[in-house]
Amino acid sequence: DLILTASNKYTALQWVLENLGHYYRADRVYVLQLIENSLTVEELGEWDASGKPSFRGMLTGMHIDKTPLLRRAIDTQQPVILARRDRSVVLQNDNSAYDLSSTWAFSAYPFIAVKNDFKAVLCIDNPHAQENNLALVAALKVYLLNLLQQLVEERFDDEGGQILGGNIYGLKDFNAQLPQLTSEIYTSMGAFTISVPQMLQLSHEYGYEHCFRLLNFIKELLTRSFGNSFIFNVLEHEFVILVPNTIKEIFFDRVKRVQDVINHNYAGQVFYGATWSRGSFVSENLVKEAVTLMLSSLPGLNCRVPVLPDELENLNAGSPSMLKQFTVHFQPKIDMHTGTVVGAEALVRGVADDGSIVSPGRFIAKMEKSGMLRDLDLFVLSRVLWQQQEWKHRGFKVVPVSVNFSRFTMFDSATAGAVLAILSHYEEECSHDIEIELTETACAVENVTLNRAMMPFRNLGLSFALDDFGTGYANLSIFSKVHFDSIKLDRSLITDIAVNKVSQSLLESIVRISHDSSMKVIAEGVEHQEQVDVLLKSGCYLAQGFLYDRALEPDKFAQKYLKRA
Repeated sequence: DLILTASNKYTALQWVLENLGHYYRADRVYVLQLIENSLTVEELGEWDASGKPSFRGMLTGMHIDKTPLLRRAIDTQQPVILARRDRSVVLQNDNSAYDLSSTWAFSAYPFIAVKNDFKAVLCIDNPHAQENNLALVAALKVYLLNLLQQLVEERFDDEGGQILGGNIYGLKDFNAQLPQLTSEIYTSMGAFTISVPQMLQLSHEYGYEHCFRLLNFIKELLTRSFGNSFIFNVLEHEFVILVPNTIKEIFFDRVKRVQDVINHNYAGQVFYGATWSRGSFVSENLVKEAVTLMLSSLPGLNCRVPVLPDELENLNAGSPSMLKQFTVHFQPKIDMHTGTVVGAEALVRGVADDGSIVSPGRFIAKMEKSGMLRDLDLFVLSRVLWQQQEWKHRGFKVVPVSVNFSRFTMFDSATAGAVLAILSHYEEECSHDIEIELTETACAVENVTLNRAMMPFRNLGLSFALDDFGTGYANLSIFSKVHFDSIKLDRSLITDIAVNKVSQSLLESIVRISHDSSMKVIAEGVEHQEQVDVLLKSGCYLAQGFLYDRALEPDKFAQKYLKRA
């Protein structure tokens, strides 16, 4: 009765999938529709057993030939049943990978309507009951086929286009139109991404009706707020909005209003990313930037590492197993004219079970993959502030210290609040002795987006350095659009500076532009006196490298470089 009378077809489908999942005691049950001349699959709905990873979003866009079982079910118009057997399979996309190695069974049941060329497949993944019996699915075939067609019709307009309601388009049109939205046609472009990544959890917690209302709420709000723009529902739970020929202030104001309205009604359930560019831009890159900003705030990227000085403790189980805790060392920045210390860079080190020091190269990549870099960055900041306070209490005169922020940390909208909370534990002027170092890759976003991300930290009194300048991304024009307090020349520019005339000319240009913009220039990786001579001649007076010292433990750094107040 529910299938026949339900006004909400999506809710009805989810109810059917859930009940089939329980009946077959399956890992998951999902429906795939064939689109684009039956060459590509698009997921219409999915149910996952408790504790089982979701395939949601991983299958949409996949070529049918990559799934021979589904191809066989469609071509033969007959169910395909794969009996239980050992298997070793890894399903992966750009962001996720699931190891499915185990004993496994699989069933695929085709739903085909020749009249309107509708093709779909119901997939039962790893059933543990009735695994060779599809009689229930066969009994429901007529009703399910009708339900699936009605569901698709609700998403498409009368002419069979990709309009999903209002002015919202689907994945097919997104892929077709995105390359055409160029700076040759439009003077500016804003990109706004919205995602509900915990759809499965929300459906378990609040029910399918809640998820349906949430998605409809987003669609209606986007239509009202961006009605004259390009709105795409690229996945069931993800939207991309492209806004051409709008000024920066209007675009971000509309973005903020949409965020505020959604957060007021569905707090903590929806995540966002936005960027804007004028002049020369590539829409694909803008979307990637917006997605990156959105991913930085998603759950799972904020596993807790202690951020207050009195909370130093063992890391949780999600951290690299070889580490018990972290420590911070300090490498001096030296005025090459006088030989005196003018600052330091805080460099994190791991401490293994036996007390030995572990280099960051052995754990940073793992922490980035597990989404813990933001918390590590905040821990280092907190530890530096605590250490500066401790030095003051011991009578030392502190020097400015720079800390490194990853792109995930920098573009997470919650980071500024976390930094403010950390700063509140220390003297009011402590922020003036802290500089945030951003790598060139972290800065590889539109200048407007970078400036917006930096503003809250500047308002807290923090300064910024552009790290690793010269490693590939940077161009000198960034200095005319984004203000840094200092830049750090990458060691790749310094290594052969004593003999490389091109490097010397580049150095002189960078130093001149930096000084004209009131930016300090610091050379990294200085190891030889010959390098010092060329740097001084070019007007670069600050250096960091093994010629002067390695990164030292706090006590050794204080005794060697800090003066008594």
